Amino acid sequence: MKHVMKWLLASAIALMAVPSSAADPEFRLKFAHHNPPGAFLNVYGRATDTYDNVINGIAEIGWTYLAYQPGRYPLSEIVMLPMLGLDTASIASKVIWDLYANTPYLKKEYEQVKLLTLNTHDGNPIGSTKPIRTIADLAGKKLRVSGGPLSPFMQSLGATPMAMPSVDTYQAAEKGVIDGAVLVYEAIQMQNLQEVLKHYLEANVSSGAFALFMNKQVWDSLPPDIQK
Repeated sequence: MKHVMKWLLASAIALMAVPSSAADPEFRLKFAHHNPPGAFLNVYGRATDTYDNVINGIAEIGWTYLAYQPGRYPLSEIVMLPMLGLDTASIASKVIWDLYANTPYLKKEYEQVKLLTLNTHDGNPIGSTKPIRTIADLAGKKLRVSGGPLSPFMQSLGATPMAMPSVDTYQAAEKGVIDGAVLVYEAIQMQNLQEVLKHYLEANVSSGAFALFMNKQVWDSLPPDIQK
């Protein structure tokens, strides 16, 4: 996922670049996303507000994690179903984009915006304050999850899923509010969660999907060469 975020940042910088000629129009686009300070991108607004912020013109471009709003993208959530075997971002990203590009179903979920791309992260491990080696070890454990299909799955295994944005995970683990988290390694690294979650089960529990989209009116206002 790191290379995807670097590409997003490079794209945002390119869109904000000063034109080479004074006669050329200048386009400055506000980019909203959910990553914490110190990560590859800076935070602009709450994670759950990104889609609405773009629709309402508060931001021109948004990148969001779909599970932060359970039920809003129900068909896109198919790639987030647990234990599908979509262990790598390269495979799962291709699956969700093919579903969007080649069927009418996912397109309906993004009718209010101009969708630029869909992508996923690798399969999630389970990080915890104490070792989790078997299903029995999950009993009673309070685990941070992103929401969506992952919540009922973890509950069926005996854990107590606690939906929260990844940026709240460190404090929750440090204070003992949670015993662990189902979270991709990139997020663990960027938030230094290895300091509080010292044990990891390589379970590839589920993938997670993201959407990059633009305000429709802003998109329509751009000349074809900028759209390209």
